[in-house]
Amino acid sequence: MQYTRWYDKDQTLSFVMSALENIDEQIRQAVATDLLQLIMQKDENQDNLIKTLDQQYTGARRRWYDKEDTIHSSVELLKTIDKPERDPILKEVLYTIMHFVKEKSELGTIEKKFEDEYISWD
Repeated sequence: MQYTRWYDKDQTLSFVMSALENIDEQIRQAVATDLLQLIMQKDENQDNLIKTLDQQYTGARRRWYDKEDTIHSSVELLKTIDKPERDPILKEVLYTIMHFVKEKSELGTIEKKFEDEYISWD
């Protein structure tokens, strides 16, 4: 039996999550902070977003993105956003990742995959 993670159902989301998982911890932290800000800016009902985070189950936290609160919160909020609203946020996150990775001279496979892979923003 093959299990599919919630974010593997969308190619762009899966790519962003993979990039987040595989970048330097400091970059991941900065990107997660930016992601939280982007989500908060796009949603008119910020109180509802905070309520969503407050109601999260904070059990075992075994997933890679559960280890740190900022990353966990940003990913959990990302789950609640519908695809039409999520895609522009993911595009910004990819640009942010590329910016930070270029700054640290760790570009390599992330930029190559971004350039080689077809990711539709339409």
